[in-house]
Amino acid sequence: MDWFGNRLREQYIYKRVSWSDWTEHEAYGYITSGSVELSADSNLKVTGSFAFEGYEIPDTNDLVRVYYTFLDSKGERAMEPIATFFVSYANVSHTDTRAGIKSKGTLNGESVLSVLEDTKYGQPYTVLRNTNMIYKAQELVRELGLPVNFTPSTRAMTADHTFAAGATYLEMVNWLCETAGYTDAYPDPYGTVQLQPYRDTELRSDSIIFRNDDRSIMYPEIEETNNIANIPNVVRLLYNTDIACIRAEARNVTGSRASLDARGGREKTYFEEIGELSAEGGRLASLMDLSEQKLREESCDVEYVTFSHAYVPVYIYDPVTVYYSDREWTGNADNISINLAPATKTQMKIKRVLYDEIVVEKSGAVIRGE
Repeated sequence: MDWFGNRLREQYIYKRVSWSDWTEHEAYGYITSGSVELSADSNLKVTGSFAFEGYEIPDTNDLVRVYYTFLDSKGERAMEPIATFFVSYANVSHTDTRAGIKSKGTLNGESVLSVLEDTKYGQPYTVLRNTNMIYKAQELVRELGLPVNFTPSTRAMTADHTFAAGATYLEMVNWLCETAGYTDAYPDPYGTVQLQPYRDTELRSDSIIFRNDDRSIMYPEIEETNNIANIPNVVRLLYNTDIACIRAEARNVTGSRASLDARGGREKTYFEEIGELSAEGGRLASLMDLSEQKLREESCDVEYVTFSHAYVPVYIYDPVTVYYSDREWTGNADNISINLAPATKTQMKIKRVLYDEIVVEKSGAVIRGE
């Protein structure tokens, strides 16, 4: 399908999907417009808003699936799902006409992950040592009736972990995913919950490419931002209990963007007071190692590139490459805003994390105890 050719008869279709068995049914012809926002940084990953007008009103017990469709210059039809939502009424008004009661109003689109966020476990929940983290996460998702797709992992719990009473299913699933090195759970366009190791672009090779050439679907402006002013180049940790008080420091001494040189010798400090510390190998050594780990985690540059384009089926965490003039950026799709009207702009923000090789200088001291 030629996503870069002329698009004819563009439209958005809204179909009812039954919650009980995920069967797709008729289209809601009276939903007239809307918007969808996909965000890797939000808890539920996708939100929506829709306007409707007609002699029926949408069924809020089921789901709504949004499709984009058009004919290309060869007469071939493309039809791609954008997102699947539960909907609830934001407002609705009724008018008595000769044809019957006509209703109009707006709907809020709710991510299918709201099922996991709204359900809390009523007692402490323990995941036992040696439990496979991703298999346990998908069991929790299936337990609440959501379809799930996951990449298998060998990562297992090294010790028991207990969630407090009242923890939501989404908190438990995301904790297991993050501990296994996966992204947070996210729904794909069909509403299937994905558990995937797509935290970084280099884990995928199927990059979606945008080129600013004569076939470009990009709009003229592109914006670049980064977090360099907020990157710490020194990490200081403190372990302070009734038994001992220990401090440790890790300092970036290289000439990378995240180093002291990046700000002309000025220091940007990350500080944390550590409540628990392993005694194996000595607490001082453990705290110094932890300070180095924190520095490497916090010293990453994050760069964002935001641009507008005609709609293409891109989803959060997808790898995206943008060629613009003589510049190139490759990163993960981090935020996508879609206006559900023909020939309108889609705005995308891609995120790339720059892991500079850094040289760390560590130091530490026992102030009291130990």
